[in-house]
Amino acid sequence: MPHLKNPMLVQFWLWGQDALTGSLLAYGFQKNPSPTGRGSSLYLKGQVGLHSTAAWLLRSDGVLLYHRPSESFGWLENADGLPELSARRKPCDLDAGTEYFRPFVSAYEAWIAGRYGLDYRRQQLTNLPKLARSSLDIWEHWVQPILRESKVFPAQRSPF
Repeated sequence: MPHLKNPMLVQFWLWGQDALTGSLLAYGFQKNPSPTGRGSSLYLKGQVGLHSTAAWLLRSDGVLLYHRPSESFGWLENADGLPELSARRKPCDLDAGTEYFRPFVSAYEAWIAGRYGLDYRRQQLTNLPKLARSSLDIWEHWVQPILRESKVFPAQRSPF
């Protein structure tokens, strides 16, 4: 069941835009062909994997998988078969899942802001698809605290 407010909707759209411009590669992601031979490429950097249908975070206690079509998180024992949705995943609620991803996303967004300036994201965010637009406020709230701490934008008001 889709969530009405989900910051990952916005982040996935932004990652898609960044894949098109080469920003994911500039950040250090490695681009690999889809293991199924169809669909979008895989982007891998350290403990994080991205695909048009999923994002995952390798952790010492397992793999946290975000499945974009169902807008849901789940835990896997290992990364075998990713990015395909695994029937063996154990549920993880949206709030907990987004909190696990927050440090990575915030560091990435701080890098984007530092490299391209705040107007880069502002401009992109004006073109959000309707579904993602409904989650823009929760996305801003999600990334803003760590961006502020990193001094990318110290003001109280969101730059987005």
